[in-house]
Amino acid sequence: MKRNLFLSLILIGCCACSNDARLLSGDYSYKTSGSVVIATDTEEITYQLPDKIGQLNIVDLKATDKDSVLLVLNEMGGNLTTAYARISGDSIELLPYTKTLSITTGSGAGTYDITVSGTGMRYDDLIMLYETYDGTLSDDNETTLHSDNIITVANRN
Repeated sequence: MKRNLFLSLILIGCCACSNDARLLSGDYSYKTSGSVVIATDTEEITYQLPDKIGQLNIVDLKATDKDSVLLVLNEMGGNLTTAYARISGDSIELLPYTKTLSITTGSGAGTYDITVSGTGMRYDDLIMLYETYDGTLSDDNETTLHSDNIITVANRN
């Protein structure tokens, strides 16, 4: 009887500690940077995106699988973006979401409807997200945007 109770307590303790999402929950300062490639049927332009800084809040959704979080990115002087992610140990899988990206280049301004996805890693109080952008110009499906080198670095406050 004592042995079963002891094993049950160990199992409950292990389950309580295995909530990977809870380890990431909290407030972070972040910076996002990278470039995108804008392609038409005649040319490709690489465009360096302006750096974005702001506040990142990671909220543990306390789902039954204990690995879901909500990311709330509050860009300084700009947009508020929300995204969902799955956590497994120190790995992060950013679930695809859509957003609008406005870009002004030498050939004009455009608004792109993009899908964002990505992966990331947690290193103690630091999170690195490697994002992929894919989309098209809002009023011209022939002009595409792609990037697989968008990096967000977040440091716990």
